[in-house]
Amino acid sequence: MLLDGRWRPATGHVATGPARAAAARRYRNAFPAHTVPDGDELVVFTLHDGTAPVPPARRVPRWRTWFAWVTVGEFIGFATPAGVGALFTSWPAVATAGALIAAGAVEGAVLGWAQVHVLGRALPALRRARFVTATAAAAALACAIGLVPSWVGEGLLDIPVWALVLGAIVGGVALLATIGTAQWLVLREVLPRSASWILTTAGAWAAGLLMFTAVATPLWHAGQPVALVAAIGAGAGLLMAATVAALTGLAVLRLLGATSPGS
Repeated sequence: MLLDGRWRPATGHVATGPARAAAARRYRNAFPAHTVPDGDELVVFTLHDGTAPVPPARRVPRWRTWFAWVTVGEFIGFATPAGVGALFTSWPAVATAGALIAAGAVEGAVLGWAQVHVLGRALPALRRARFVTATAAAAALACAIGLVPSWVGEGLLDIPVWALVLGAIVGGVALLATIGTAQWLVLREVLPRSASWILTTAGAWAAGLLMFTAVATPLWHAGQPVALVAAIGAGAGLLMAATVAALTGLAVLRLLGATSPGS
Protein backbone atom coordinates (compact mmCIF):
# COMPACT_ATOMS: atom_id res chain seq x y z
CA MET A 1 0.00 0.00 0.00
CA LEU A 2 1.25 3.49 -0.89
CA LEU A 3 0.75 5.49 2.31
CA ASP A 4 2.10 9.00 2.85
CA GLY A 5 4.56 8.54 0.00
CA ARG A 6 5.91 5.16 1.31
CA TRP A 7 5.17 1.63 0.22
CA ARG A 8 4.01 -0.44 3.21
CA PRO A 9 3.24 -4.18 3.38
CA ALA A 10 -0.44 -4.81 4.13
CA THR A 11 -3.08 -7.51 4.01
CA GLY A 12 -6.53 -6.70 2.69
CA HIS A 13 -9.83 -8.54 3.07
CA VAL A 14 -13.40 -7.80 2.03
CA ALA A 15 -15.44 -6.82 5.08
CA THR A 16 -18.84 -8.50 5.56
CA GLY A 17 -21.64 -8.35 8.09
CA PRO A 18 -20.96 -6.35 11.27
CA ALA A 19 -17.35 -5.76 10.17
CA ARG A 20 -18.57 -4.03 7.02
CA ALA A 21 -20.97 -1.84 8.98
CA ALA A 22 -18.16 -0.82 11.34
CA ALA A 23 -15.81 -0.10 8.43
CA ALA A 24 -18.46 1.98 6.67
CA ARG A 25 -19.07 3.96 9.86
CA ARG A 26 -15.35 4.68 10.27
CA TYR A 27 -15.09 5.70 6.63
CA ARG A 28 -18.03 8.12 6.91
CA ASN A 29 -16.52 9.66 10.05
CA ALA A 30 -13.21 10.20 8.27
CA PHE A 31 -14.72 11.41 4.97
CA PRO A 32 -18.13 12.95 5.77
CA ALA A 33 -18.44 14.45 2.28
CA HIS A 34 -18.43 10.98 0.65
CA THR A 35 -21.23 8.45 0.63
CA VAL A 36 -20.89 4.69 1.03
CA PRO A 37 -23.49 2.93 -1.18
CA ASP A 38 -24.97 -0.15 0.48
CA GLY A 39 -24.06 -2.40 -2.43
CA ASP A 40 -20.38 -1.49 -2.56
CA GLU A 41 -17.77 -3.82 -1.17
CA LEU A 42 -15.36 -2.43 1.43
CA VAL A 43 -11.80 -3.70 1.72
CA VAL A 44 -10.11 -3.38 5.12
CA PHE A 45 -6.30 -3.30 5.12
CA THR A 46 -4.06 -4.32 7.98
CA LEU A 47 -0.60 -2.75 7.90
CA HIS A 48 2.46 -4.81 8.84
CA ASP A 49 5.85 -3.79 10.16
CA GLY A 50 8.66 -3.26 7.71
CA THR A 51 8.78 -1.82 4.23
CA ALA A 52 7.24 -3.46 1.23
CA PRO A 53 9.29 -3.91 -1.99
CA VAL A 54 8.72 -0.95 -4.27
CA PRO A 55 7.48 -1.83 -7.76
CA PRO A 56 10.18 -0.77 -10.27
CA ALA A 57 7.79 1.47 -12.21
CA ARG A 58 6.92 3.40 -9.04
CA ARG A 59 10.33 4.13 -7.55
CA VAL A 60 11.06 7.56 -6.13
CA PRO A 61 12.69 9.40 -9.03
CA ARG A 62 16.36 10.29 -8.93
CA TRP A 63 17.18 13.96 -8.49
CA ARG A 64 19.07 14.05 -11.77
CA THR A 65 16.08 12.60 -13.62
CA TRP A 66 13.83 15.38 -12.31
CA PHE A 67 16.55 17.96 -12.97
CA ALA A 68 17.00 16.90 -16.60
CA TRP A 69 13.31 16.70 -17.49
CA VAL A 70 12.26 19.88 -15.72
CA THR A 71 15.21 21.90 -17.01
CA VAL A 72 14.45 20.93 -20.60
CA GLY A 73 10.69 21.37 -20.12
CA GLU A 74 10.96 24.84 -18.60
CA PHE A 75 13.58 25.95 -21.13
CA ILE A 76 11.40 24.87 -24.07
CA GLY A 77 8.33 26.38 -22.46
CA PHE A 78 10.14 29.64 -21.71
CA ALA A 79 10.93 30.03 -25.41
CA THR A 80 7.25 30.71 -26.16
CA PRO A 81 6.70 33.88 -24.07
CA ALA A 82 10.26 35.00 -24.84
CA GLY A 83 9.56 34.71 -28.56
CA VAL A 84 6.21 36.47 -28.29
CA GLY A 85 7.75 39.30 -26.30
CA ALA A 86 10.50 39.77 -28.88
CA LEU A 87 8.41 39.48 -32.04
CA PHE A 88 5.18 41.28 -31.18
CA THR A 89 6.31 44.43 -29.40
CA SER A 90 4.74 46.53 -32.18
CA TRP A 91 1.28 45.10 -31.52
CA PRO A 92 -1.33 47.14 -29.61
CA ALA A 93 -0.83 46.82 -25.86
CA VAL A 94 -3.99 44.75 -25.31
CA ALA A 95 -3.13 42.32 -28.10
CA THR A 96 0.45 41.96 -26.88
CA ALA A 97 -0.73 41.30 -23.33
CA GLY A 98 -3.18 38.66 -24.53
CA ALA A 99 -0.48 36.96 -26.59
CA LEU A 100 1.92 36.96 -23.63
CA ILE A 101 -0.67 35.47 -21.29
CA ALA A 102 -1.46 32.75 -23.83
CA ALA A 103 2.26 32.10 -24.24
CA GLY A 104 2.57 31.86 -20.46
CA ALA A 105 -0.09 29.15 -20.50
CA VAL A 106 1.92 27.23 -23.09
CA GLU A 107 5.04 27.56 -20.94
CA GLY A 108 3.13 26.26 -17.93
CA ALA A 109 1.70 23.33 -19.89
CA VAL A 110 5.13 22.22 -21.09
CA LEU A 111 6.58 22.60 -17.59
CA GLY A 112 3.68 20.73 -16.02
CA TRP A 113 4.01 17.90 -18.54
CA ALA A 114 7.73 17.53 -17.82
CA GLN A 115 7.14 17.50 -14.07
CA VAL A 116 4.25 15.07 -14.13
CA HIS A 117 6.20 12.77 -16.46
CA VAL A 118 8.59 12.18 -13.56
CA LEU A 119 6.09 12.48 -10.71
CA GLY A 120 3.71 9.97 -12.26
CA ARG A 121 6.22 7.15 -11.69
CA ALA A 122 6.14 7.69 -7.93
CA LEU A 123 2.50 8.78 -7.71
CA PRO A 124 0.56 6.56 -10.11
CA ALA A 125 -2.78 7.90 -8.85
CA LEU A 126 -1.82 11.49 -9.69
CA ARG A 127 -4.23 12.98 -12.21
CA ARG A 128 -1.76 14.01 -14.89
CA ALA A 129 -4.05 15.99 -17.17
CA ARG A 130 -5.37 18.00 -14.24
CA PHE A 131 -1.81 18.70 -13.04
CA VAL A 132 -0.77 19.99 -16.46
CA THR A 133 -3.94 22.09 -16.80
CA ALA A 134 -3.46 23.59 -13.34
CA THR A 135 0.16 24.47 -14.11
CA ALA A 136 -0.81 26.09 -17.42
CA ALA A 137 -3.57 28.18 -15.80
CA ALA A 138 -1.27 29.25 -12.97
CA ALA A 139 1.50 30.28 -15.38
CA ALA A 140 -0.99 32.37 -17.36
CA LEU A 141 -2.13 34.05 -14.14
CA ALA A 142 1.47 34.71 -13.11
CA CYS A 143 2.11 36.31 -16.49
CA ALA A 144 -0.97 38.51 -16.08
CA ILE A 145 0.19 39.62 -12.64
CA GLY A 146 3.61 40.46 -14.05
CA LEU A 147 2.01 42.62 -16.74
CA VAL A 148 0.08 44.80 -14.27
CA PRO A 149 2.78 47.53 -14.01
CA SER A 150 2.89 47.90 -17.80
CA TRP A 151 -0.90 48.16 -17.93
CA VAL A 152 -0.93 50.89 -15.32
CA GLY A 153 1.91 52.69 -17.11
CA GLU A 154 2.36 56.32 -16.17
CA GLY A 155 -0.45 56.00 -13.66
CA LEU A 156 2.13 54.51 -11.29
CA LEU A 157 3.47 58.03 -10.77
CA ASP A 158 0.17 59.04 -9.17
CA ILE A 159 0.21 56.23 -6.61
CA PRO A 160 1.73 56.91 -3.15
CA VAL A 161 5.08 55.27 -2.53
CA TRP A 162 3.75 53.17 0.37
CA ALA A 163 0.98 51.83 -1.85
CA LEU A 164 3.49 50.98 -4.60
CA VAL A 165 5.69 49.11 -2.13
CA LEU A 166 2.73 47.25 -0.65
CA GLY A 167 1.40 46.42 -4.10
CA ALA A 168 4.81 45.18 -5.23
CA ILE A 169 5.09 42.90 -2.20
CA VAL A 170 1.57 41.49 -2.57
CA GLY A 171 1.92 41.12 -6.32
CA GLY A 172 5.33 39.49 -6.03
CA VAL A 173 4.13 36.97 -3.46
CA ALA A 174 1.04 36.18 -5.53
CA LEU A 175 3.11 35.77 -8.69
CA LEU A 176 5.61 33.42 -7.07
CA ALA A 177 2.93 31.34 -5.33
CA THR A 178 0.64 30.78 -8.32
CA ILE A 179 2.23 27.66 -9.79
CA GLY A 180 2.99 25.99 -6.47
CA THR A 181 -0.53 26.59 -5.16
CA ALA A 182 -2.21 25.29 -8.30
CA GLN A 183 -0.03 22.16 -8.35
CA TRP A 184 -0.54 21.53 -4.64
CA LEU A 185 -4.32 21.47 -5.11
CA VAL A 186 -3.76 18.43 -7.33
CA LEU A 187 -0.85 16.90 -5.40
CA ARG A 188 -2.69 16.90 -2.06
CA GLU A 189 -5.09 14.27 -3.41
CA VAL A 190 -2.30 11.69 -3.51
CA LEU A 191 0.42 13.22 -1.33
CA PRO A 192 -0.75 14.22 2.17
CA ARG A 193 1.05 17.00 4.04
CA SER A 194 2.47 18.47 0.85
CA ALA A 195 1.51 22.13 1.43
CA SER A 196 5.21 22.97 1.75
CA TRP A 197 5.35 22.56 -2.03
CA ILE A 198 3.85 26.05 -2.32
CA LEU A 199 6.68 27.68 -0.36
CA THR A 200 9.50 25.66 -1.91
CA THR A 201 8.22 26.25 -5.44
CA ALA A 202 7.88 29.98 -4.78
CA GLY A 203 11.44 30.05 -3.47
CA ALA A 204 12.71 28.14 -6.49
CA TRP A 205 11.04 30.57 -8.89
CA ALA A 206 12.38 33.55 -6.96
CA ALA A 207 15.89 32.13 -7.25
CA GLY A 208 15.37 31.32 -10.93
CA LEU A 209 14.16 34.82 -11.79
CA LEU A 210 17.05 36.35 -9.86
CA MET A 211 19.44 34.13 -11.81
CA PHE A 212 17.94 35.27 -15.12
CA THR A 213 18.14 38.94 -14.12
CA ALA A 214 21.69 38.66 -12.79
CA VAL A 215 22.94 37.05 -15.99
CA ALA A 216 20.96 38.79 -18.72
CA THR A 217 20.70 42.37 -17.47
CA PRO A 218 24.45 43.19 -17.43
CA LEU A 219 24.92 41.62 -20.88
CA TRP A 220 22.05 43.30 -22.71
CA HIS A 221 22.86 46.70 -24.22
CA ALA A 222 21.06 49.03 -26.59
CA GLY A 223 21.87 48.56 -30.26
CA GLN A 224 22.93 44.91 -29.99
CA PRO A 225 22.13 42.56 -32.92
CA VAL A 226 18.89 40.62 -32.49
CA ALA A 227 20.79 37.33 -32.64
CA LEU A 228 23.02 38.36 -29.74
CA VAL A 229 20.06 39.54 -27.66
CA ALA A 230 18.33 36.21 -28.31
CA ALA A 231 21.46 34.23 -27.42
CA ILE A 232 21.88 36.08 -24.12
CA GLY A 233 18.22 35.54 -23.30
CA ALA A 234 18.44 31.85 -24.16
CA GLY A 235 21.50 31.34 -21.98
CA ALA A 236 19.95 33.17 -19.05
CA GLY A 237 16.71 31.26 -19.59
CA LEU A 238 18.56 27.95 -19.47
CA LEU A 239 20.23 28.92 -16.18
CA MET A 240 16.84 30.00 -14.80
CA ALA A 241 15.29 26.67 -15.80
CA ALA A 242 18.17 24.74 -14.25
CA THR A 243 17.88 26.70 -10.99
CA VAL A 244 14.15 26.03 -10.71
CA ALA A 245 14.64 22.36 -11.58
CA ALA A 246 17.45 21.86 -9.07
CA LEU A 247 15.57 23.39 -6.13
CA THR A 248 12.18 21.84 -6.87
CA GLY A 249 13.93 18.50 -7.33
CA LEU A 250 15.21 18.63 -3.77
CA ALA A 251 11.69 19.47 -2.59
CA VAL A 252 10.22 16.54 -4.53
CA LEU A 253 12.68 14.10 -3.00
CA ARG A 254 11.81 15.34 0.47
CA LEU A 255 8.08 15.06 -0.13
CA LEU A 256 8.38 11.57 -1.54
CA GLY A 257 10.56 10.39 1.32
CA ALA A 258 13.92 10.14 -0.45
CA THR A 259 16.99 10.55 1.72
CA SER A 260 19.42 12.17 -0.72
CA PRO A 261 19.59 13.62 -4.24
CA GLY A 262 21.19 10.46 -5.57
CA SER A 263 18.85 7.98 -3.92
